[in-house]
Amino acid sequence: MRTVALAAILVGLHGAATAQTDEGQIWRASVFQGLAGGSAVCAAVLHDPADARIDAGIHWAFNSARSGELPDGYLSVHPDLGQAGNSLVVDGGRSITLDTGPDGYLYSPPGSVPAIGGALRRGLAAELRGGSAAPVTFTLIGFTAATDAARRACAG
Repeated sequence: MRTVALAAILVGLHGAATAQTDEGQIWRASVFQGLAGGSAVCAAVLHDPADARIDAGIHWAFNSARSGELPDGYLSVHPDLGQAGNSLVVDGGRSITLDTGPDGYLYSPPGSVPAIGGALRRGLAAELRGGSAAPVTFTLIGFTAATDAARRACAG
């Protein structure tokens, strides 16, 4: 997957810039009301209209009910993508094993949140691998702007 060229700079939630790659993947800030026991969950959500398997399946979430426990948010990956594997690799670096939650989603282990969040903010691309299906590669271009907008949305 090429993630070098930007096809467009778009305006997302609360005026945050999000970047769309030439493959059509784009990170957008979203607010989900009434989840997590009635609390809002704000998230940077990866959209890929060309790949239904990836579209809206990868989130960096800020759960207002867990803000004291996970103030920097956490990675959440839809169970359908778990077949690609539970190993997250950013820019070909070291592999980080994600936890599987009781709901089947993959999550960043709480102790690894700072390392994962930092790597995603600095990186250009990430990959889920180590499973029975083909690896899933996704862009990180626009990730920082979308996570910043999501954090602001839940803070205000």
